[in-house]
Amino acid sequence: MRRFLLIMMSLALLCGVTKPEYAHADSLRRKEVVLKKCKSFAKQVTKENTTYIIKHDFNLKGKIITIPKGSVLIFDGGSVYGGILKGEKMPSNNVYTPEMFGADRTRKDNDALQSALNICNHIQMDGNYKVFANSKNRDNACLLVPSNTNIELNGVIYYETPTLESYCIFMVYGASDVSISGTGKLIGDKSFHNGTTGEWGHGISVYHSKNVLVEGVECSNLWGDAIYMYYGSPVCENVKIRNVFLHDCRRQGVSVTGGR
Repeated sequence: MRRFLLIMMSLALLCGVTKPEYAHADSLRRKEVVLKKCKSFAKQVTKENTTYIIKHDFNLKGKIITIPKGSVLIFDGGSVYGGILKGEKMPSNNVYTPEMFGADRTRKDNDALQSALNICNHIQMDGNYKVFANSKNRDNACLLVPSNTNIELNGVIYYETPTLESYCIFMVYGASDVSISGTGKLIGDKSFHNGTTGEWGHGISVYHSKNVLVEGVECSNLWGDAIYMYYGSPVCENVKIRNVFLHDCRRQGVSVTGGR
């Protein structure tokens, strides 16, 4: 009996020091790093699977910086502005705002909004933002919305480029599981547009995407449609538009040119 107890105790000790073969991803703790004010953001944010705590303001000076794989940004009174952040969606339940990425520091909020969209799953937009057309994007889209993005829009986004025949404020292109909802507004340039041709200035454009929800928002004063759904293959699937207020656009509220 004594020998049996000794064997069982030995097995228990072995089990206590042996690492499990598998570990749930959520149980793995990331190393935490508080960014230093005196060093550049890019030189400090370099390691994968790390939580970076931002207590100060960091100017990216126009650079595009990729967040390392598996890393998370935690904003604790600071911000990152003056450039664009890219990378995989941060595996975090936190709600992020464009102000964390420098929105309202200048009259052009494209970089702040795009950075939030690039790396955050849930973005809360409660302020007033001004965006400009980006000629590098299809249809001069101001903002590209990637997959697995939940935009809670309760503020106002103003479009500020009055010279283009074609543009859109939000472009959902080849994406899935996207929602744009809230009580906020998208306001276009129809009332101060410079020109008489073209009809493709849209508030929200959906191309080759599926599982998209637009709910509650108000879109107005667009040079084309408030919401436009593209016809090309692969066609859009499962796009829901409900409880929206679309008015005073040059063309119409919703154009569905193709879909399933």
